[in-house]
Amino acid sequence: MALQSPGHHLGQMDECCSAKGREIDELARHGDQRRVLRLVLAINASMFVAEFAAGLIAGSAALVADSVDMLGDAFVYVLSLFALDRSERWRAGAALAKGFTILALGLGVLAEIGVKIAERCHQRPCGCSSSAV
Repeated sequence: MALQSPGHHLGQMDECCSAKGREIDELARHGDQRRVLRLVLAINASMFVAEFAAGLIAGSAALVADSVDMLGDAFVYVLSLFALDRSERWRAGAALAKGFTILALGLGVLAEIGVKIAERCHQRPCGCSSSAV
């Protein structure tokens, strides 16, 4: 049986303490991220409610659309908070879900634009040409 020097155990302790230190630093970063995400989520959710209500009261599709965008952002922040303490694979899936959420919102905006253009073309007696009156 080989004898180990006393320094060998100290080296193991240093590695252990170093790993714990990195783990504590990581937890602190997650705590900071969690605080920031909660703050931004609260701001975004409040702005969604206020802007959605204002859009309904004013009859403004632009305000309602912007408020729905804020709701999408709030969803992304909730997903980020949930993914913070999960595995790398889970976080990758959350990032993919966020990407699809943003894509869906963008496609919704494009669809709304298409509907508005179609409505204007249908309302004009001579088609879409603005010069024909």
